[in-house]
Amino acid sequence: MALALVAAVTTLLRPAGAAPAGGHLVNLRGPADPDCAGERERAKARGDASLIFFTELKCRVHTGWKCPAICKGDELLVSHVAVKVQRDGKTGDGQVVQKSESRDYDDMTMQAVKAAAPFPAPPAPLLDASGALPLKIEFACDCFERPNKPKK
Repeated sequence: MALALVAAVTTLLRPAGAAPAGGHLVNLRGPADPDCAGERERAKARGDASLIFFTELKCRVHTGWKCPAICKGDELLVSHVAVKVQRDGKTGDGQVVQKSESRDYDDMTMQAVKAAAPFPAPPAPLLDASGALPLKIEFACDCFERPNKPKK
């Protein structure tokens, strides 16, 4: 979880106008659930609208993402979903742009994004010229770390 927090904070501390090619990257790691209450509290204490937005987005998506449920072994499953969040928080059609080795996992990641929407309105400095926030959400599930793993 510490690695996920470092990756998320690194992404969030990038200046608002400095989106990477293809949009902002949001990292979700599993199987551990994030401390959303604590992360929200820390984001609000900093008073950074972008950090508050990305923390809320990450927590909402993580709620519908059940990483351990899809594990069949000790694999590392990674997929990327590209989606645009409009200025009102609604999303356009997203798509899996980097697939894992499991179609079920890829479908679950897309469903988690759809179920979490609409999101809060993104802060204006994050919006591109079309008035949307392009995102790439990386879902990484380390099945080796899952709880209640069958013993060998």
